[in-house]
Amino acid sequence: MAFLALLIFAGRFYVAAQQRESARLRVLVEDALDALREHELAHHADPTTTPSEFLTSEQLRDYVLRQEHSPAVRKRIWGKVEKVVEANTNV
Repeated sequence: MAFLALLIFAGRFYVAAQQRESARLRVLVEDALDALREHELAHHADPTTTPSEFLTSEQLRDYVLRQEHSPAVRKRIWGKVEKVVEANTNV
């Protein structure tokens, strides 16, 4: 009975963690798309201060995940964010 209770508790913890990460990913994807949009507008507004029309994947990753310091977590999260951003036809 105690094992079953522990299993249920672990399952709920796992589901809650997945929901938190999913919510965080939505925010990060929105941040990434906003950053790309702002950079493109800055380039068209003043090409001398923003000579590049695009951001590289690494620049975008560093901007979006500037608060995350763990390399393993950054790699895991960025893989998911990158997949969504690259699937966007406007990018």
